[in-house]
Amino acid sequence: MANFFNIFKNRWGSKVTSPFDIDTYQDVEEKATCWWGCFSLEESQSKFWRVGEAIIYIDRFTHEWHIGSTLTTQESVLPLDNTTPPSPPKNMQSKTFTFTTQAEVRLKPVLPKLSLASKLQTPLYIPGGEQILLYISSPVWVQITTSNNRVILDEIPTHPLSLTWFGENTIDGELCFAGNTFCSSQLKYVPAGADRIISPMLIKNQSKKILCLEKINVPLPHLSVYSDKQNYLWTEQLTVYNEGDDPPLVQISKGPPKSMRDITLISRGRMEFRSGTNLKRLVYSLIGT
Repeated sequence: MANFFNIFKNRWGSKVTSPFDIDTYQDVEEKATCWWGCFSLEESQSKFWRVGEAIIYIDRFTHEWHIGSTLTTQESVLPLDNTTPPSPPKNMQSKTFTFTTQAEVRLKPVLPKLSLASKLQTPLYIPGGEQILLYISSPVWVQITTSNNRVILDEIPTHPLSLTWFGENTIDGELCFAGNTFCSSQLKYVPAGADRIISPMLIKNQSKKILCLEKINVPLPHLSVYSDKQNYLWTEQLTVYNEGDDPPLVQISKGPPKSMRDITLISRGRMEFRSGTNLKRLVYSLIGT
């Protein structure tokens, strides 16, 4: 059996010195769209955003804000600019908020409230003593708050997600979202952009047996969101230690991936963790076999 290090070294080419060095978008000329930030609206003014499959409308009236959203797969629903809002879709869900003086709202990318479970299209086999670095792409949520971040007005998924149970049985497991999670050992094959967040995951098989990776459960509530200078979104690196019969041990690094430069913290994880904390209580951790 060929050594995994050599296999992935050949795939990466000469751009990295090791298959376990995190690749970046620093050499990519095309930037992702930066849709987040603080936005000011005059009375009777409207703004809209298209992030992934989500269409978001915000209208300001006297003492009121109307926030609406809907999901669509149509590519040409909205114009390219934000100057002339189109008519809201008929199936749009809207909420009304009352404010006396508030004139600004803030939009920022956050991760979903639950872990995201998905089944790999092709099982991945990791021999004993080997390790592999994967890039996992998860859908972003749009969080809308007041300009001072004190009040969360709404959180909008950019892709449809359903609920599923991740675990060996109905007792040992956790409720998760099920959706489109993409992973690859090469960053260029992972969907990225304004509606996706990339999580580097290093899997170390420290047992003597071959590890069969069939399902992945990413603990999104524990992860923060960072933006690089090309506006691509990242989380901290995760490291998974598989030692055999016991559930895998998961560790989240502190801060963004070490190899990244000019990266900015956008939003912190929903659930805090201490530096170097091992997430032993994550049921079945990230890996399900």
